[in-house]
Formats: sequence, C-alpha cells, structure tokens
Amino acid sequence: MTLRTLDAVHLRWNLAGAVLPALASLAAIPVVVRLLGPERFGLLAFCWLLVAYFSVFDLGLTRALTKFASESLPNRGMRDLPGLLATSMSLMWSFALLGSALVALLSPYAVDHWLRVPAHLRDEAIWSFWLTSIGVPFVIAAGGWRAILEALGRFDLSNKVQIPLTVVGTAAPIAALLVIDSLVAVSALLLVIRVVGWLALRSIVLKVAPDLRFGAPNQVRWFRSLIAFGGWATISNVVGPVMVYVDRLIIGGVISLTAVTYYVTSYELVTRAWALAGAVIGVLFPLLSAVLYVDHKLARNAYRRALVGVYVLTLAPLSVLSLFAPEVLSLWLGGEFSASATDALRILALGVLFNCLAQVSFTVLQAAGRTGLIAAIHVVEISPYVLMLLWLAENFGISGVAAAWTIRAMVDAFVMFGFANRIIPESGRTLFSYQIVMATTALLLVVGFCAEPIVLRSVLLAFILICCLVIVRRATRQAANNPPIGARDGR
Repeated sequence: MTLRTLDAVHLRWNLAGAVLPALASLAAIPVVVRLLGPERFGLLAFCWLLVAYFSVFDLGLTRALTKFASESLPNRGMRDLPGLLATSMSLMWSFALLGSALVALLSPYAVDHWLRVPAHLRDEAIWSFWLTSIGVPFVIAAGGWRAILEALGRFDLSNKVQIPLTVVGTAAPIAALLVIDSLVAVSALLLVIRVVGWLALRSIVLKVAPDLRFGAPNQVRWFRSLIAFGGWATISNVVGPVMVYVDRLIIGGVISLTAVTYYVTSYELVTRAWALAGAVIGVLFPLLSAVLYVDHKLARNAYRRALVGVYVLTLAPLSVLSLFAPEVLSLWLGGEFSASATDALRILALGVLFNCLAQVSFTVLQAAGRTGLIAAIHVVEISPYVLMLLWLAENFGISGVAAAWTIRAMVDAFVMFGFANRIIPESGRTLFSYQIVMATTALLLVVGFCAEPIVLRSVLLAFILICCLVIVRRATRQAANNPPIGARDGR
C-alpha cells in the first residue's frame, strides 16, 4: 500500500465516522423531540452538554497522550508506551471521578436555581443529570484508549467502535421512550452505551498492542510532561467549552427551556460540520506532532492541505443550511421550528465555518506545544464574549445568541490563524489569498441571508460550489508536486 493511500484510508475512515453518525442524528432528533416534547428535550440537551463540557476533566491528557506517543513511536517503538499510558490513565481516572462528583453535587442547584425547570420535571431532571455524571469518567477514559489508536495510525479500529456506538447512542432515546416515557430511562441506557464503548476500545487497544496488557508503573518523567502540556490545555479546555456551550445556559436562564430546544436543534444540525473538520484534524495532529520540528516542509504541506480540506468539506453543507434554512427546518422539524429558529441557524452556519477553520490552526499550536498561548487567547476572549451573549440574548433572543457565538468564532479564527502562521510561515501571497477566500465566503453567506427569492439563493449556492471545485482542482495540482502527507520514516 502506498503512502498516499495510507493517508487516504485514514481520512476515509474518519469521514465515515463523521458522516454516518451525523445522518443517524439528523434522522433521530425530530423523533426524539416529538416523543419528549420541547421542555424535556431541552433537559436531554443539557445532559449532552454535561458530557461534552465536563470531559474537560481529562486535563488535556487525551491530546497529550496522542502527542507524546506519536513523537516516541518513530524513534523508540513501543518501549515508552506502557509507562506513558499507565501514567495518563491514572491521571485521567483521578480527575474524571472528581468531575463526576462535581456534576452530581451541582445538579440539584442547577435545576432549582438556574434552569427554568417546571416543578413536575424536577425529579426527572435531577436523576437524569446524576446518571449522566456517572458516565463522564468512562467517556474520558475511552478518549485515552482512542488516543493510543490514533497515535498508532489505527483510525480504522477507532471508527469501527465509534461509528456503531454513536449510531446506537443516537437511536437509544427512541428505543427507551417506546418502552417507558421517561428521560431517566433514556439517561440510563446512554450510560450503558458509554460503558460498553470504554470496554470495547480498551480491549481493541490491548489486542493491537499486547505489550500494554501487563501495564507499567507510573513514571515521574511522563507525569511532569503530561501535566506541563495538559495543565495549560486544561485552562483552554475549561474556558473553550464555556465559550462553546455557555450560550445554552444563558438561554435556559434568561429566556426559556423551549427556546433552548429551538436553539439546540439548529445548533446540533449545523455543528455536524465539526465532525467533517475532525476527520481531517484527527489525521493531522499525530502527523504534526511527529514532524513539525523534523521536516518543516512536510508540516507546511500538511497544514495547507488540512486548511483546504476542511474548507471544502464544510463549505458546501454549511452553505446549503445557511441559504435554505427555512426550507430545511420546515422539512426536518416543521413550520413552528422554521419560524423560530431560521435566523439562528443561518447565523450559526457562518460561525461554524470559521470555527472549523480555526480548529486547523488550533491543532498546529497544540502540536507545537503552545498550549499556554491557546489558554491565554481563550482567557482574554471569554469575558467580553459572555457580556455580549447576555446583552444580545436579552435584546434579540436566540438570534442574538447566535450572532454573539458567530462573532466570537470569527475573531478566534483570525487570531488562531495569525499565531499558527508564525509556527508554519506562509508566503504573503498565500496568506492574503486565505484571507480573501474567508472574507468572500462570509460576504456571500450574508448576501444569501438577506435574499428572499429561492432562485437568487440557488445561484449563490451554485457559485459557492463552483469555487469549491476550483479550489479542489488547484489543491490537487499542488499535491502532485509535493510529497504525500504521511511520508515519513519510510512508511
């Protein structure tokens, strides 16, 4: 198998892991909303939020584990992996259990004092949050085992577990609700699925790397390295998700649980593009970790291709969602959702596009070990962002919240891109062309936002798709003159 084919296989598996669960989710969410109703679906959305946010208690160790394993494997093979894994897992479980306990303790307070939960749903909400908190350590530990598979280049095995589990997890609420009309039952079934996922990833890693079966003592040198990398990453992982998810908390506190449902359904639809970006970034991070300071030309080539790949993969679906938001929401969830959430969906689509591009630059900074810089950027951004969220939520509802999220995403993208360019410098011409492309895309989507005739929106979409094809063709020609991504150590 050729080197280029190897990377194509990695990317295909990651794309399958992104697209198939996304399709399952799009099919399942309307059914779950109908079965639960707007208020209880809003509570389920908060359960998802708890898992996503409190996974920060991995302290950045998942990324650190992938980075250090990727750096070590080409030179020392499997010799360092048992000690690195044992130290990482000890830290992960310790802090994951702390996070789980914190979620459980805060759940009654959140239900009684922050979220506008009706009295008849109080007990159901608290028990659902408690069951969700039990699953947090298993989600974090599963991420550690997945990090080893990514460092070993076994994206196929990682996705063979992730795809069915995510699809089953998407369908699980429907299955539970058909048996018993209870959000607690849904949360219990999702907990079982998370435990099964952890066990499956653990068994696969131990089968692929038998040397890890016997374990190893914690090693001080790895402890120091992991904490040094993960400590700053933790600050970023705490602040970053706050900026991503605090919008839902503010909507729940300032507006209503029903508004949360309108916003979250649009948000869940449009942020499926993150999975497409993640398919590229999942391959990029271990590669950059290994070659960034060894083969600068290869690193720059990989960075360019990742930017182009993420832009092309996400632009087309996000453009469709932005330009045809009323039609998409009406077809997917009905006229009531379309009337309430169209503007929010259109605004979020633009923000998610910039956020996906920012994730590529974010990956460069992480691979370079610049976690302190990332943390500083996020700390500086959070206060003005939260203030902007509160003001826009009170004055413009969920559309204002979407606008605040998008403004923050655009600022973050340009800041991350500027710092990544210092690590992997681009020529002035290339840098200018990237900025022109992003600005033009934003302008086209804003024009589409204001355009009512469907014919005009269709013309804009056709123009955007033609631009995508031109970019792909140009990138393909450039790739033919550059070494393939992954061409290192004779692999």
